[in-house]
Amino acid sequence: MRLAETTDVIIVGAGPAGSAAAICAARAGLRTVLLDGIKANLHPGETIHPGAECLFDELGILDQVNEATNLRHEAHRVSWFGPARQQKFGADHTGTWRGFQIQREKLRTILHARAEAVGARYQQVWAREPIVENKRIAGVRTDAGVFHSKYVIDASGRVHWLARTSGLTVHRTSPPLIAWYGWARSPDAKRFSEPLLIADRYGWTWAAQVDRGLCAWTRLDLCDRIRRPDGPPKILSDFQACGNPRGADVTWRRVLEQSGPGYFLVGDAGAVLDPASANGVIRAIMSGMAAARCAHRIIVNSRPERVETGKYMRWALDWHKHDEHRLAELYLNSFAMAGRRFAR
Repeated sequence: MRLAETTDVIIVGAGPAGSAAAICAARAGLRTVLLDGIKANLHPGETIHPGAECLFDELGILDQVNEATNLRHEAHRVSWFGPARQQKFGADHTGTWRGFQIQREKLRTILHARAEAVGARYQQVWAREPIVENKRIAGVRTDAGVFHSKYVIDASGRVHWLARTSGLTVHRTSPPLIAWYGWARSPDAKRFSEPLLIADRYGWTWAAQVDRGLCAWTRLDLCDRIRRPDGPPKILSDFQACGNPRGADVTWRRVLEQSGPGYFLVGDAGAVLDPASANGVIRAIMSGMAAARCAHRIIVNSRPERVETGKYMRWALDWHKHDEHRLAELYLNSFAMAGRRFAR
């Protein structure tokens, strides 16, 4: 094990939230270390709302994202207990808004490269536990050494690394939910060049073309049917499955203390909703950027920690509660069995 190191900001998790935090922190001149123990693997989430375009531009990666994006779409289709309706994103003086279809690992690679280019140090090591000194998070113990820091930003995702290791309360606000996802091939994949969201009596299914001849899909049951599907959903019954379906725990939950002495929680590490919220990547990136800027104001501009962490926590929780309320109303009005259980 190496000797202890000291830095300004340590970020645990190098997904969109953590990488965005690393870019903003390093670009502002903070000594930044980005830790990630996750090996490259397939992840859901290729479809990204066009609102992310301005964030990609602000992070300095828009050109690279455009080059890596296989498809862009101007609308998606929704069949919510009725005929499918096309819902366009809109337009402004710059032109028509278009969503992104980009493999998550390609996006991670782009974000990592940008973080390192602006001065962040990336290390593929596991964070074991936080260092606590005088009731303050003061660094991270890893399997490669000890890092002391002024701030720790937890971007570990749905595992809630800091909450789990520090005893922070994780408040669950829905029944257990598992989103099943996978990929399927067909020469006719272009049927889903405009992504389709379709509801049935038990829940909803999402399908989108992500490459030539390839579609990604997600299935969420809302009525106590947490069973691994045998293969792709019915709307892709004529497609060939690419491997076995995978599951992700998307039970609604939030950490009640999303920031505090020496730490910030960003992305899913702070709050989780199921994919129907439709802005997970945007929320992840924005929360990472916001946390890094708060840390910079405290460290460099000597802003009061309690003021900055308080503002961040109110912003993060208000956003989550707004989206949670919107989803609960949708489910309450659409699924008689599930709706009562989601109502608060």
